[in-house]
Amino acid sequence: MIHDHNSLQNIQDEQNHSNFCITLNPLPDPLLEVLPAEAQQCFNEIEAATQRRDVHYIKRIEEFILEYPYLPKLYNFLEGLYIIDEQEDKAKKLAKIMYDKFPYYLFAKVAYAKCCMDAGRIDDFTRIFEGKSHLKELYPYRDEFHVSEFLAFTDVVFTHACHKKNFDLARKLIKELKSMPFDFDHVVEDLEARLERFEYPNRTF
Repeated sequence: MIHDHNSLQNIQDEQNHSNFCITLNPLPDPLLEVLPAEAQQCFNEIEAATQRRDVHYIKRIEEFILEYPYLPKLYNFLEGLYIIDEQEDKAKKLAKIMYDKFPYYLFAKVAYAKCCMDAGRIDDFTRIFEGKSHLKELYPYRDEFHVSEFLAFTDVVFTHACHKKNFDLARKLIKELKSMPFDFDHVVEDLEARLERFEYPNRTF
């Protein structure tokens, strides 16, 4: 049920028959809460720059990671900006580093799984996600996920389904996104285009 633009959306996990929620609001992060005030301010600036896709912050994030190497979100921000800045080799190397350091961090799993699939190692997906294909199954102790987590996980599951030619699952994921009361139109359009390329690889687009 949606109460307002930023509130929670209940999702029914069909496999586990358990509910979880997605939210647009920031979720608590104990690692950030104990940072010194100056470091928290710097982190907030970096997060805002990442959301703006500002690649000029790459150097600053690299330096901040040296000071706070235990913050997984910094690696996620940096990997995303590397991709935007077309530094693909650095992005791939960082995805592996992030996964090795934080194997239970969702965005580390997603980034590394995508690298593996890009390299043709499709079945590594199962190992990375421990044979699980639902957020609540992967993190049973959590009842709430940020929308970015939900979309990242949906995207990587979709990509794996397409590689395995499980197009029924891919279409099901698209249908689920369409049914949700969020503005996922651009995401749906991207997935539909990718699905068509997987289904008809010889077609000229």
